[in-house]
Amino acid sequence: MKVLSYVPSFGEQVACAVTHYESTSLANFLTLKNDQGHVLYRPTVHYAYHACEDALDSIREVEAAGWNPDLHAVKHVYRAEEIQDGGCDELGVLMCTKYPKDGTYWYGTTVYSEEAKAVAPYSTATSVQVAAGVLSGALWMQRNPTQGLCEPENIIDYEQVLHDAAPFLGKLHLGRSSWTPRGGDPTNEATWQFNNLRVSGSSYDPRSTRIFKWSDKGSW
Repeated sequence: MKVLSYVPSFGEQVACAVTHYESTSLANFLTLKNDQGHVLYRPTVHYAYHACEDALDSIREVEAAGWNPDLHAVKHVYRAEEIQDGGCDELGVLMCTKYPKDGTYWYGTTVYSEEAKAVAPYSTATSVQVAAGVLSGALWMQRNPTQGLCEPENIIDYEQVLHDAAPFLGKLHLGRSSWTPRGGDPTNEATWQFNNLRVSGSSYDPRSTRIFKWSDKGSW
């Protein structure tokens, strides 16, 4: 499934909605219920990922072959040393509001390939971002051996977790924009409904839409 999303470097883009558990845990954490347990509010939360163009070309080839990778005679898995410097992986949370004065916020990490290799040889920007979460999570468990199973949203000392992960996360920064999907009115609830974020077919080109100025508010 394809969805609209937004990142500081590119702007609006068509990404793939993929399964990630935080889509459920965040939605549960932010859900409001009344005394009878009926849901009063539950936000739209999903995980959107846009791979690099070469990876997307490979996915299209497999799709054209009926999702049977065995039909490809030549296969090659790129290693870290084959990935050129200059590319980056941006991973963050895009929080959209219905209040025009607040706009849309993005907070996350931008790691370039050369930064990842400097931190850990033979790694990629994506792999060090994943490793950062594993390492900081393991350190948290060491400090809290009796807490049992916890969701990230329930961790109180999250600032310490971010501090432990920061050396692997390149630039941690916060930005704000006036972006809305399809240029919709932010005060209209329909603008933020999931159906308005979905993209069907290949007719929608984000490059043809308005370009929104991104204001970088700060970094870690």
